[in-house]
Amino acid sequence: MSFVLEPFYPHTPAFFEVVSVYQRVWGGNTEPMAASIEFFLRQTTFPQWRGFLARDEFGVVQGFAFGSVVDAGQWWHDRLLGLVNLSQTWCLVELGVLKAARRQGIAQALHDALLKTVISPKIALSTQVNNTAALEFYRKNGYQTLLDSVDFTPGLVPYTILGKELTRASTHGQQTSSAHGQRTRAGGFIVRYNPNPEVLLMQRHKPNRGTYFVIPGGSTEANETLEQSAIRELLEETSLEFSLKQKLYQSYNPNSQRVAHYFLAEYISGEAKLSFDAPELLEKQTATNLYVPTWVKLESLGTLPLLPSVIRQRLEYDLRDPPVQALQLEEYD
Repeated sequence: MSFVLEPFYPHTPAFFEVVSVYQRVWGGNTEPMAASIEFFLRQTTFPQWRGFLARDEFGVVQGFAFGSVVDAGQWWHDRLLGLVNLSQTWCLVELGVLKAARRQGIAQALHDALLKTVISPKIALSTQVNNTAALEFYRKNGYQTLLDSVDFTPGLVPYTILGKELTRASTHGQQTSSAHGQRTRAGGFIVRYNPNPEVLLMQRHKPNRGTYFVIPGGSTEANETLEQSAIRELLEETSLEFSLKQKLYQSYNPNSQRVAHYFLAEYISGEAKLSFDAPELLEKQTATNLYVPTWVKLESLGTLPLLPSVIRQRLEYDLRDPPVQALQLEEYD
């Protein structure tokens, strides 16, 4: 079976497709659809939530996976408090594949796509003690037992808690392009409330252009999804902790043949600055060529010298009321 992966976001058609698959994977619709939707929506509010789905060659969703940082107030965190150390841990909450599509590499692909987006140094999950296929899969992927058995619900099958530490390998510089020679870029907008909403942009200055602003982002790298590229670029250029929420824009520049994908992200913590290994800091920044991460109030966006201009014209509105589906734009500057 051939399949493709793509991220999914709350309140989109793909989101509800995934909820339907979730019901079929776990018990054949025994839980009311409304309850499953509520469960999924609640999960998307947790820090660093990420979700991916897998579609077959006919466009039908066959599997999904999602998770978030383990945080106080979450049921899983509070139930395991004092039993296992979950500090700085990202939780793989659900990974499910329809029975007919199993053993086709879908679960592995979903798992790997999620882990490439995880910022936390550790990952953990739970699976039933009698789910031998799942235990074999996770242990093959390097997970170790953190807790042999815990009864989440009295009278039902207990769960094993598994976890592992994550390592990161830099692959910067391996850029990708489309089959037609188009260059691909990914980036986004980190928004915070301080208490009024502000968005982080990159302030630039060149002697021949003066001061202007651009959107944090850069070229995609080999074997990355667009979401993974956006997360990596935002980390390099801002050093912030954030949660990617949804894709806002896909733009095409016919002059440069560049396709750009811009995502919306929610600020969590940190001071805005170039990371120590950001190419802008190591290779391009000079006294006359500056890259400065800068917080900008939303009400200032309409008159800000922001490029591309097609996004400047509508950015304040879209950040305050994000569209359900990503908007298709064309840019010329």
